[in-house]
Amino acid sequence: MSKVTKISPATLNDMLKDKKVYLVDVREDSEFEAEHIAEAHPFPKSTLNPDAIFKAAGKDASICVQCLAGGRSAQSAAVLEDELSKTDAYGDVKLYDLVGGINAWKEAGLPTTH
Repeated sequence: MSKVTKISPATLNDMLKDKKVYLVDVREDSEFEAEHIAEAHPFPKSTLNPDAIFKAAGKDASICVQCLAGGRSAQSAAVLEDELSKTDAYGDVKLYDLVGGINAWKEAGLPTTH
């Protein structure tokens, strides 16, 4: 059973406002540089390092993965979930996946930055 929770842009926006989530953008660097959600941290799927993400987010973190439309983030969230299943070193990490990616974020009228 998956421990990854799918969330909407509105839910993510609320979590970011409350500073309750570490946002991971798994798009490639060139995509991130062109446009991204202001609070996002770049960790490209092509070089995904779960340990680096968990260390950056901190123990017992809530981590949301996001990409362009939802495909890469779902795959990356599954990789993170698999890593978490092998250790308890990171505490009680909660994983989220932004449904529809940055495209859905923009369709919801939410801002991006360059």
